[in-house]
Amino acid sequence: MARACLVEGIFMRDGEAQPLVDCLQGNGEAHERLTGACEGPVRMAEAVGAPQPKVTWLAACPTAAQARCEGIGGTRIAVYHYRRTADQLAQSRPGCEGAGGEWVEGGGKD
Repeated sequence: MARACLVEGIFMRDGEAQPLVDCLQGNGEAHERLTGACEGPVRMAEAVGAPQPKVTWLAACPTAAQARCEGIGGTRIAVYHYRRTADQLAQSRPGCEGAGGEWVEGGGKD
């Protein structure tokens, strides 16, 4: 059973198209909960009429992430971020922490 999903697409921020390359890893969270989290970007794209992101199921997220959000939303799920500018990373951190997650620079486990 896959334990992570790689989400790749384009999202709009302040009227500007930006690449989205994130990976959500379950870390022992219930598969149904991980599936719901992985479908979130697809539902969000549908809601705003944007192209649907590509979702690829994996055994684990790639380790070359720039940063990750551990335990988002009170779950064990970690969200790994890739190919983001420094500004995009800075904008992502408050969302992580606001959702109860812990922001960690880099992608590999300590």
